[in-house]
Amino acid sequence: MQRKKICLATLFVFITSLCQAGKVDLSLTGGAAFSRPSNNTTLQLNQFVTSLYVNDEKNQAGFFAGIGIGHTFEQIYHKPLNLSLNLMLYDVSFGHVTGTEQPFVSGGDFDTLEYKFRVRSYPLMIMPRLIFTSFSWQPFIFGGLGVSWNRAYDYQEKPTDSSLGAAPATVPFNDKTIAAFAYQVGLGIQHQIYQNIKQHITLDVAMDYHYMNLGTGQLGTIPAETTDDHLKVPRLSAQALAISLNASLG
Repeated sequence: MQRKKICLATLFVFITSLCQAGKVDLSLTGGAAFSRPSNNTTLQLNQFVTSLYVNDEKNQAGFFAGIGIGHTFEQIYHKPLNLSLNLMLYDVSFGHVTGTEQPFVSGGDFDTLEYKFRVRSYPLMIMPRLIFTSFSWQPFIFGGLGVSWNRAYDYQEKPTDSSLGAAPATVPFNDKTIAAFAYQVGLGIQHQIYQNIKQHITLDVAMDYHYMNLGTGQLGTIPAETTDDHLKVPRLSAQALAISLNASLG
């Protein structure tokens, strides 16, 4: 909780400073995110019912998008290096978390069900980027710290074998969004595709690789549940490949 408060305070200071900058950078990025979300959870619903949720740990591909605003400090330390500071908001899809539910594991051997639910994250990060400007195609490295709002939703289940007696829950787990500490690291290469000296406008295109760790995700409870156990994804991490368009104005 303390880390999230510090991140939000830092984001506020960054936005205030950015509003005073004369030159503004705008960024738009999009691509694909690759992940392997998993959960292996024994869930005690009440004093009589305990179910086991065993995840398939399948590789997932989802979309990845972001939009940002920032400022670039040119030729830092009188060297061919630019330092770009950006505030980025991302939308990261983790696809479906899927697996097999073994109901009433504490009471015997029962027919199983197949379950699935979706996970999606909305991280807001401060992203410093160090750009090596000696070449026409300019390599760069970057990092990011911030807060991610992680949403688990659309829980569904069905019998593994429809001819057997397992029945899906009539009221599924509720959707839930939680905030978590988030970070990223990455690298890429950019190239200038347009420049208007009179209007002080430049336009760059970039290819990026991102590794993101966005904390945890969890579903809400069901009405019949008497405990505070949650079906969780303990680690939301993804690798993303993206193409970015960066405009410098002013």
